[in-house]
Amino acid sequence: MGKAADLSEFDRGQIVMALRLGTSITETVRLGDSSRSAIVSIHAKWINDGDTRRRRQGVGRPRVIKEKGRRRLSRVPNSSDFNLMEHIWDVMERHLRSQTPSFPNISTLRDRYLDIWYNLSPVIYQKLVASMPRRVAAILKAKGGATRY
Repeated sequence: MGKAADLSEFDRGQIVMALRLGTSITETVRLGDSSRSAIVSIHAKWINDGDTRRRRQGVGRPRVIKEKGRRRLSRVPNSSDFNLMEHIWDVMERHLRSQTPSFPNISTLRDRYLDIWYNLSPVIYQKLVASMPRRVAAILKAKGGATRY
């Protein structure tokens, strides 16, 4: 049984996608080789933070920045409106749902997911990049509040 700390980012993404597609936690445990506590932990982190990555803090980084006389943001902006990958995840999820409604195991899900990823149209990426100035303007206009993005 894999622990959450031992899983790769790709494995974590598979777990999140399986749960987003409506698979129960118990069924996700059966499909993969991770422990129930690992899946619950990854799912809770994704629900709370919208993220599954492990964050590692540099040990001496704040001290080095201070010694060089540079200013450091006390709070880094983290707007989902800037997260273009969230939109790509939604597009991929729609493609996946339009295919077979269920999958027999996590590796089949991975294969279908990779097939969708490699066949996404470059136009999707171009439109997302072109939308960034509008996104920034909307966030500034809303003073950090909710936007249509």
